Amino acid sequence: MKEKERIISVGVSLLIFILYFSWDYLVEGILSLFQLTDNFLIYAKFVGKFVFLFLLLFIYRSTFKENLVDLKKNFKSRFLKGLKIFLIGFLCYILCNFLISSLNLFEYVPNDFETMYNIFEKNAILMFIMSTFYYSIVEEIVFKKSFKDILKNKWLFIIVTGLINAVCNIILSINDPRDFIYLIPNAVFSMCFSYIYYETDNLIVPIIYRILYNLIPSLVAFVASMFVVYL
Repeated sequence: MKEKERIISVGVSLLIFILYFSWDYLVEGILSLFQLTDNFLIYAKFVGKFVFLFLLLFIYRSTFKENLVDLKKNFKSRFLKGLKIFLIGFLCYILCNFLISSLNLFEYVPNDFETMYNIFEKNAILMFIMSTFYYSIVEEIVFKKSFKDILKNKWLFIIVTGLINAVCNIILSINDPRDFIYLIPNAVFSMCFSYIYYETDNLIVPIIYRILYNLIPSLVAFVASMFVVYL
């Protein structure tokens, strides 16, 4: 019975991973059948993304119910353990970026805030919701929960999920081969969230810390874009 459950779990995890990369194309294919204005098309795609989020929440509803109960009982211990790992991971992330910059080997440095600002300028409210909440929840489910059901070894899980998450985050924004060096700090930080999940055995904890981390740059970009609009 356990072997059968494992096979089903692996199948579901692989399906979710495939859907993560194909869902936007599927939604665009469906929306292309209708004559939608540009503004309405943006909102329709936004709704389509959250349909995927709700699908993930439905698939793992039992996990989230259990994790919520656990978090209510052990909030302080889970939060503090997660905070310790997060701060260490964040410090390592900053240190890696500092070392890369101090080597002076790369004249080109990606401007993440400028990229985020340009995206927010198009539709600030929707992008704030997406960057702060949607990606924080979806990526933890796709790259952490689905893989945890497959990779049972602690360090294999942490390293593999961290690397895959980091690669998927930067691969589409690569404009220069030198950008690949920034895979190192991104992978280290992604491993931090994998470590939080493994140590707390509660998916909600890394989601909370990812939301808190994404909140600050998203809020700054949101305010900056709104300031330009009302100038």
